[in-house]
Amino acid sequence: MKRLISIMTVILAITVFTFGCRKKTDKISLGYVSSGVTGLAAEVMKELQIPEKFDLDLDYIGFTDPSLSNNAFINGKYQVNLAAGVNVIALARKQGYQVQYFFPTLLNSVCVVVKKDSPYQSLNDLKGKKVGWYGLQSGGGTGFYVLAKKKGIDILKDYEFIDAKPPMLWPLLERGEIEAIVIYDPFVSRMLATGNYRVLVGPFFKAWEDETGYEMEMTGFAATEKWLKNNPKSAEALIKMWKETVAYIKKNPEQVLRKYQDYTNLKTDREIELGVQRIPPIYVGEWGNKEASINLTLKMLVKDSVIIEEIPEGIINKLGE
Repeated sequence: MKRLISIMTVILAITVFTFGCRKKTDKISLGYVSSGVTGLAAEVMKELQIPEKFDLDLDYIGFTDPSLSNNAFINGKYQVNLAAGVNVIALARKQGYQVQYFFPTLLNSVCVVVKKDSPYQSLNDLKGKKVGWYGLQSGGGTGFYVLAKKKGIDILKDYEFIDAKPPMLWPLLERGEIEAIVIYDPFVSRMLATGNYRVLVGPFFKAWEDETGYEMEMTGFAATEKWLKNNPKSAEALIKMWKETVAYIKKNPEQVLRKYQDYTNLKTDREIELGVQRIPPIYVGEWGNKEASINLTLKMLVKDSVIIEEIPEGIINKLGE
């Protein structure tokens, strides 16, 4: 009996020592755009403590602008980017930065929007007209380029573009200074709710699927090769965290949109109604055919020497299947 008690005491001591000394999960700095659908998702995961379910300790670093977030990421200011476009990763790798895209998070919700009473019925009708957008070096810009190219239009030659920050595009269209804008949700839902605007083409992920059979991604998780190599379990945990967040939003769209109105500015019943229809499908919970879509997009950009002239190796490190 004494021998048995001694053995049990030793086992208990080892157990206490092992769990008492187990290293806590290192804090991960997660960069994201603090408004719109990305900011909304981040707030959901924070409030529901979804990261903690997967033993993740996150330091949330929000940015008001995608460009600011991407620049900070490329320059090593934080570890994991929640909303990096593949074109951003391709450009960074071309410049020697060893960053990789490892799981899609959002589909391309961008649309071409015109006034409801305008005469335009197709992209061809906009040739020679002033079109507002927020630049070629964005998911909206490159997405518009390849989608229009599939329809036989070279937007860089056929349109007169006016560059502006996304919040300024709507007022420009309202004042009649431009004929159409390239803009994403939740802006699109808010504009449609007024009854004064209509979608000419989009959302791009659906239009692209009609043209190619593939859904068009907009953003995804990205990190450095070194971080992914040293933190494979954390990378997988981040993906599981995201999938649970997406599942919650899709299951409770109206509740989420009403509770977190500050992130979308969808406030009236009509805006919420449109948001419920349009926003949940944007969130991505699986790879599906996204890699094939990405590869096709990159090949088209390279063929025309738009943004990139060759596809750098190692852009995608596919995780979370």
